[in-house]
Amino acid sequence: MANHNHQDGNLGMALSLTDSIPRFCILSLPKVFASIPLAKIAGYPQVNLSPAATLALVRSLLESGDLNGSLTTSPSTNEPVLRLSHAPSEPTTELALYTALAAEVAAVKTLAQRVRLADDKVRTSKDFVAQIKRMQAEENIVRGSKERSGGPEAEGGETGFEDEDIMES
Repeated sequence: MANHNHQDGNLGMALSLTDSIPRFCILSLPKVFASIPLAKIAGYPQVNLSPAATLALVRSLLESGDLNGSLTTSPSTNEPVLRLSHAPSEPTTELALYTALAAEVAAVKTLAQRVRLADDKVRTSKDFVAQIKRMQAEENIVRGSKERSGGPEAEGGETGFEDEDIMES
């Protein structure tokens, strides 16, 4: 029987995967939950972390901005609860609001400029567009006539020659 203890070069990838699975599981929670207790997250087989390690991972995901939400304490159980949101957290200060608005305005201006450039290209190259349409129409006519005539196979295969047996005895 083969020795399975040898290293085949995939150990690093396997360890990386086992470290990543809890992270991806937690990042997919907003698709299903609006809020969920941390103890329940820690109990998922995919997460398989202690409550303290789960809390540390959730905090790091919230701080990095990978996960949108907040940690609160349940008034009834006094345990941590993850409150999730689909949208990134809204800026709270006037400067942050102004910065976010300026970034959105710049993105819209860039998009509008790209649309104008594309529109100019089409407008200035109407001859090109007309030529492409003519070529496509001609191709459709040729393809349609081949289909009506049965194509090259009806005339003897792809070469157009009759298939005859030249090895007659």
